[in-house]
Amino acid sequence: MQNVSFTIPNYNGVKTISKVIDSILKQNYKGKKEIIVVDDCSKDKSLEILKKYKKIGKIKLIVNKKNLGQVKTNNKGMRMAKYEVICNFPCDYVLKNKNWLKEMVKALNSNKNVGMVESRIILPKKAWNKFGFWDKVVLAQTFHKDYSGKGNYLTVMFKKNILKEVDFYDDKTFNTGADTDLRLKILKKGYILTRGNATLLHYHGYYNIGFFGQLFRKAMPLATSAGVDFRRHKFITRGYNVLISTILYISLFVPYLRYLAISLLFLIIGRYTYLVAKYIKDFRIIFVPLFKLFKDIIIIIGFWKGFIAGKQKF
Repeated sequence: MQNVSFTIPNYNGVKTISKVIDSILKQNYKGKKEIIVVDDCSKDKSLEILKKYKKIGKIKLIVNKKNLGQVKTNNKGMRMAKYEVICNFPCDYVLKNKNWLKEMVKALNSNKNVGMVESRIILPKKAWNKFGFWDKVVLAQTFHKDYSGKGNYLTVMFKKNILKEVDFYDDKTFNTGADTDLRLKILKKGYILTRGNATLLHYHGYYNIGFFGQLFRKAMPLATSAGVDFRRHKFITRGYNVLISTILYISLFVPYLRYLAISLLFLIIGRYTYLVAKYIKDFRIIFVPLFKLFKDIIIIIGFWKGFIAGKQKF
């Protein structure tokens, strides 16, 4: 039975960090486990919670002297891991049951060429009910996918020797959203990505950030990282194809294509609004088409900004 290091970057995780740590401690697993939490200068009271776990010997706690950002904080924790298998995920992901780790390691050992394992992730309904209106607008598609049988997945388990081989996350290029780049680097080395029969509960602890926060603090950075990934790997993963949406919006200014572009946009924005309305009953639903329009433009700008620059702005 392999020993496993959990590395958890924490930033303002007061709502969820206890749930995360407790779910790891309760695992029905015979191998050794260590929990390394790296706090990235949290401004809430999560550090006080972490110090209590450290005091009773349940975790190893590292506190950054300055805010390093998500990617550098991830690397800091993973480089300190002492075991051969590493599980790395943010401070708002909770292991659903006591057999999560056993199932993930089983998948990791299913083939000698497996280098990483992804877990299904779902947004708990009780967390969904606490979100603000604009948070629900953004997460409606995720929520629909989680409970319609399609599922969302996140790569969280790695072999440490393979992480060393690809030099971990690229913290010189990305300050967020480096997961796709890491996954593609590992795949290019000839290793396999497989899926464990396990589920993580994603509480989205960083939400409740409002209309403009969703656009500029969430959509823009993720779009920028996707642009970098496209330049580096010719791979697109965020939302519907940004290349197609770019052509579609440019077509609005082309006389012979304008009406076709408008029709397609009505269909896309209409479908988005319909899906949101399926799960949210609020008069502000009338503003969702405008939000979708703004978000598309932000994503296009962010994507091509990342593509041209070849890196995210730090």
